[in-house]
Amino acid sequence: WDDEHSAEDQWFLRDRTIEILEDRGRQIVEVFEMIASADGAVVVHCTAGKDRTGVVSAALLGLLGASRDIVVADYARSADAMPAMVRWYRGEGSISGPPTEAERVIIERAARPETMSAVVDHVDAAHGGFEGWARAHGWDRGVIDALRAALVAPE
Repeated sequence: WDDEHSAEDQWFLRDRTIEILEDRGRQIVEVFEMIASADGAVVVHCTAGKDRTGVVSAALLGLLGASRDIVVADYARSADAMPAMVRWYRGEGSISGPPTEAERVIIERAARPETMSAVVDHVDAAHGGFEGWARAHGWDRGVIDALRAALVAPE
């Protein structure tokens, strides 16, 4: 929260998302391995859906073959929840006054489509797409096959 608010430019979340993908790629691939080997439903979540869950969901959708537009739109849906998240952080159940300046910045920067679009640009330029990114972080071809078998409906 504090880091995000104190960031000097609007690209803080883009940069943090790329950092998570590149510095924690192996851990994200481990999440995929857990999803692929699960016996039943799996829930992936964090507090707001724009950071950890946003990264995992974007990479998973990319690996499963979702279009760029779908990856970006899925990420951007988290922005709808940010006013309620700010109220939750405040400890309030309903709006009781306008957001503070810090809260307004968080709401405005949250899960913007251009943030994920820039992240996908990075993944494409650096790795040739999400499959290349996953390979660079210890991905096993069997994991993607298992994920697709479990999560993609046959046509």
